[in-house]
Amino acid sequence: MHGVDAVDGTLTGKTAFAIAIDPVTGELYVAQYLSVHQDGLSGTPNDSIHLTDGVVQVQATITDGDGDQATSNVLNIGAEISFVDDGPTAPTLTLNGNFVAHDETGGIQNVAGVSTDILGATAITFNGSANTVAGLFTTVATPGSDPDV
Repeated sequence: MHGVDAVDGTLTGKTAFAIAIDPVTGELYVAQYLSVHQDGLSGTPNDSIHLTDGVVQVQATITDGDGDQATSNVLNIGAEISFVDDGPTAPTLTLNGNFVAHDETGGIQNVAGVSTDILGATAITFNGSANTVAGLFTTVATPGSDPDV
C-alpha cells in the first residue's frame, strides 16, 4: 500500500508495506518496506497504529472436486493489522570501579614510580559484554589527530 507521507514528502507514492494471504492456509503476511510514523510525541516507544477497518477485506471461495463453488461473506480485517513502533533502548552500562584517564602527554607517565597510564582494564562491561578500554575503540578509524609532544 502507498499513500501521502505528511512527514517526508519525498516518500509520497512509495510502497510502504504489502499484504498477502496464503490461499491454502489463509495465513496473513505483512512485509514492511518503509517506516510507519506513529506519532510526533517523544518518550512513547512501542505505540501502535492500526489500519482503518474496511480498508482491507477478504472473501473466501471454495471449489469442490466437480467444480461446485461456495463463497463466504466479506470480512473487514483492516483493523486487525497494526504496526508497532519499536522504540530505541539504551545500552546497559556497568561501572566496576575501573576508570579511564585521557592523557595527551607523550610517553608513559609515572607519579612516584607508579604508572598513571591506563592501557585498558579487562573488567569493563558495555552493553552486557566484557571488554577492555582499548577494545572499545578498535574500530575507530582515526583515533586522534593530536601530535605527540
